[in-house]
Amino acid sequence: GTGEILFSQSGNRRSGGQTNYVQPVDGGTLTIGPGIRIYGQEGVVGTASLPLVNQGTIDSDSGQTIFVRGSSVTNAGGALLASDGTLNVDNLTGNAGHASVSAGSHLDLDGTYTVDQDLPVPQATLTLRGDWTNPSVIDAADGTVTLQGTWSNAGTINAANTALTLQGAWNNPGTIAATDATVNLHGTFTQSDLGVFNRTGSNTVNINGTLENAGETLLLDAATTWRLNGGRINGGTVTGEVGNPLVISAGSTLDGVVLDADVAMTAAGSSYYYTLTLTVVNGLTLNGRLTMTRSGYWDAGALNFSGDQTLGGTGEIL
Repeated sequence: GTGEILFSQSGNRRSGGQTNYVQPVDGGTLTIGPGIRIYGQEGVVGTASLPLVNQGTIDSDSGQTIFVRGSSVTNAGGALLASDGTLNVDNLTGNAGHASVSAGSHLDLDGTYTVDQDLPVPQATLTLRGDWTNPSVIDAADGTVTLQGTWSNAGTINAANTALTLQGAWNNPGTIAATDATVNLHGTFTQSDLGVFNRTGSNTVNINGTLENAGETLLLDAATTWRLNGGRINGGTVTGEVGNPLVISAGSTLDGVVLDADVAMTAAGSSYYYTLTLTVVNGLTLNGRLTMTRSGYWDAGALNFSGDQTLGGTGEIL
């Protein structure tokens, strides 16, 4: 058919209350035909125990959340849209197909799938979860992109003035391009996993996870503020120009690292007796300047050496 289903409600929505459902029951597969549109306020399309096939349009367009569920959800020539709200899709299978998010909205995809079409993220929020690959272009501007699960980017991820977060088990045989962006690196990764990582403008890269850097050199480039943000660097060398230090946040660890770069530790807590701690294991070779700055009377920096350690090199601590 060519009809539509509108999720609507009267009165105020209450947390934990009921919602509207379009779902299969008593077994079988629900197929939403190519002429059907489902849209409106909060509702659920499908059920977690049975397959769902979408050939039509599911559109969260009223500032609330539409959930799409199935033992498998197949977007077979249909459209999954977050045009003015949140569209949350679980157990997406195969090609994601036509999926889009508009300004101020949130598209959340989970499952085992391929992002087979380009996906603009204009002043919007995109969350990709599950086991997925991207051979296409994810183009984010003034938005938030969170990539989770087990995933690989063989295409291009553009992040302009965007918060880009890489989580889970990930690798990038494609290209990540950051322009005036914040890039958060979680999980355990190598520079090879990070792959082609182009940076222009003024960027911040936060190492929140573990960089396995043995035998490698991490270059602190002038276009980027590199921050060890509660993360860990295992082995290798960190190098950079004077005036472009590795910035340390609380709870970070250096394991057998050679620092051919400056390091900045600035303790600026929001409570009394705040201590910014950097832990060293398996020795530290310091060939630059490590500056420990207290912003307030109650702030402190702590460079902690765990067990028998050697602080070597030709550097200095200020």
